[in-house]
Amino acid sequence: MLYKQEGFVIRSVDYGENNKIITILNEYGHKVPLMARGAKKTSHHLQGATQPFVHGLFIFSKFKGMGTLSSADIINSHRMMQSDIFKSAYGAYCIEIVDKALEEEEHDVFFYELLLGVFQAVEKGVDADTMSMIVALKCMPKYGYEPRFNACVITGDMDQQQLNAYSFIYNGPLSNQALANDEHAYRISNRALYFMNLMYQLPIQHLNSFKINDPVKVEIQTLIDNMYDEYVGVVFRTKKLLKQLDNLKI
Repeated sequence: MLYKQEGFVIRSVDYGENNKIITILNEYGHKVPLMARGAKKTSHHLQGATQPFVHGLFIFSKFKGMGTLSSADIINSHRMMQSDIFKSAYGAYCIEIVDKALEEEEHDVFFYELLLGVFQAVEKGVDADTMSMIVALKCMPKYGYEPRFNACVITGDMDQQQLNAYSFIYNGPLSNQALANDEHAYRISNRALYFMNLMYQLPIQHLNSFKINDPVKVEIQTLIDNMYDEYVGVVFRTKKLLKQLDNLKI
């Protein structure tokens, strides 16, 4: 059966001398593995369309198991993400979060729309590291944990200026009044918690003009990493590269 679907290339692996096996996340939020014959050759018509981050229209045949890619029209190659090592690393991190959250036979258009919004925002100049934090936060419920950042988990206080810590014992923010309940709570600025709440709550199309300073980014990313360690237990291999790149910035 012949299919024609939009999608993103989220994996691309060389296979044999001339071929590639790619996986696209299609417009229905489903991962589709495809054999791209001859795509390793630089002169081949599929070579450009089988690169990571490419958003394209893919035509392929598929019956059972892996399909075979016949042609592809590139909608957006996202060359900025392919050519910039920092944007590429953060883009790969976003893809890995989505890839591991989505089961092989699952269909969830949320993931497709999320990557579409993220890549478009980065193309428009939004910091890739900021968008990667948005992906990590928005995907948490897909891993089984529903976070909250807008109220004290003990007192219910919703005054954002009073929230200055996150408790892993009580699974939520703590106000200044409630800090004595968990002396080991992760101290974080109310500004960082405010941004985390915005990132988590607002639709992705409204998050294309975010500007966060570096110290607040460090606070947010540290809490996100700790939350994934504590509540999700998933290890992302792309984090190793990101840490190496962060060291280069210092």
